[in-house]
Amino acid sequence: MQKYRNLFNQYVKTFNIKDKMILLKFHHTYRVVEYAHQIAESVGVDTFKAELCALFHDIARFTQWDKYHTFHDSQSIDHGDLGCTLIKEHFSEIPYLELVLFTTRNHNKFKIQETDNEEYELYTKIVKDADKIDIMLEQGLELHENDLCISDKVFSSILKQEMVKNEDVKNELDEIVQLMGFVFDIYFAYTFTFLLKKKFIQNKIHLLSCYTSDIRLEEMEKILVKYIKEKVEG
Repeated sequence: MQKYRNLFNQYVKTFNIKDKMILLKFHHTYRVVEYAHQIAESVGVDTFKAELCALFHDIARFTQWDKYHTFHDSQSIDHGDLGCTLIKEHFSEIPYLELVLFTTRNHNKFKIQETDNEEYELYTKIVKDADKIDIMLEQGLELHENDLCISDKVFSSILKQEMVKNEDVKNELDEIVQLMGFVFDIYFAYTFTFLLKKKFIQNKIHLLSCYTSDIRLEEMEKILVKYIKEKVEG
């Protein structure tokens, strides 16, 4: 695996590694690699394949930031699709190339592309879970405005146990609620157990309570924690 880590590192060094946003995605990648390893191990599948797919899942983020100065795909380019192009151009000799291309293309999609290849789908789910763990824990750590309210459509999605759609997010508070709603797009018991032990929902609710008096926070916390616990208990 070290050989491919070195290839990845050499590629990242072609960008301004002193740029904090480039560095952000660099560190994000390696955390996702570790989470992917743990998830794969928990279900008894090839940890090397999981790590390799995770290593390249966000390869386009560096070009995206360098060219567009944003990580919002809607304001720039789909980083999953661009990632496939970059992998073909720069990393075509890596093993399990088609698997890595499939997971890269699909890791950021609302729904995974339909496929008869169970392995492709499995490792895409591993990368998606690993990616979500890091995003949920590392993002949305503070707000810059007070007295915000959760948008009705965002709250409705939580009530219906659905992922919050990007177009329904109207403010910073909604963005953090959207992160919490990621729990409705998680596949593995390892991930649910991890989030439960970290008290992810409770900590995010505590954070939000410092910025808003929206009385729906308590109801939302109950729904999300109950959902996670039910998944852990099977």
